[in-house]
Amino acid sequence: MYYIQLNLVNLPAGRPLADKRVRQALNYAVDRKALIGNIMHNVGTPVASICTSIMFGCDMSIQPYPFDPARAKALLAQAGYANGFDMTIATSNGGYPADRDLTEAIANQLTQAGVRAKAVVVEYGLLLDQLATRKLPYDAAFARITSFTSQTGEMGRAFTTLGITATQEPDVPAFRKAIDSAEIATSENQAKEYLKQAQLVYIDEGMGISLFTSPNVYGVSRHLDFTPRADYLLPMYYALWK
Repeated sequence: MYYIQLNLVNLPAGRPLADKRVRQALNYAVDRKALIGNIMHNVGTPVASICTSIMFGCDMSIQPYPFDPARAKALLAQAGYANGFDMTIATSNGGYPADRDLTEAIANQLTQAGVRAKAVVVEYGLLLDQLATRKLPYDAAFARITSFTSQTGEMGRAFTTLGITATQEPDVPAFRKAIDSAEIATSENQAKEYLKQAQLVYIDEGMGISLFTSPNVYGVSRHLDFTPRADYLLPMYYALWK
């Protein structure tokens, strides 16, 4: 799953991303369907938060932010940024399929909504290190999450201060409480309810800009006997030439 991870570590009070209305505006400014259609060859499904349909407790009835540039501009004006502001988004080039192209397109969409966004290409290993050490020198970064079982670990990884790639500080109390409660819930239904709460808080706070799933696409020679696994791993020792 692709998303834009906002750099909210040690935010000065006057920094645009410190204002929830600005973060919401960024979400309204992104046209996820256009990104999928124009760059991803119609492969992918928009997501509302940091989970997908195959992850436990992901409430798929929750809808992503609609594309509404007028609403984005109105929120920016309410927050005191009617004339916009400058924003940098780091991206690798080849770390993930279409990462640079998607980031440049997103920067263009944000710019059309009034935010002067710029994509900055960073060497993949360096970008991962900057995220892991919480020393990202940019306002945001193009990122992805891969998980097939639990959303609590993935949400915590990027969006609580305990996370290994967290750029969310300080924690949003309601989000952290929902995640922690889901981890110790005594029933599946209870855990799902807490995870739904976490999703709703994530969306309301604009904690990131969730984009869409990016399913693996296989191109296989007709001379190869190979069936992709459900978990998307590629154990090629099962593949045999006919």
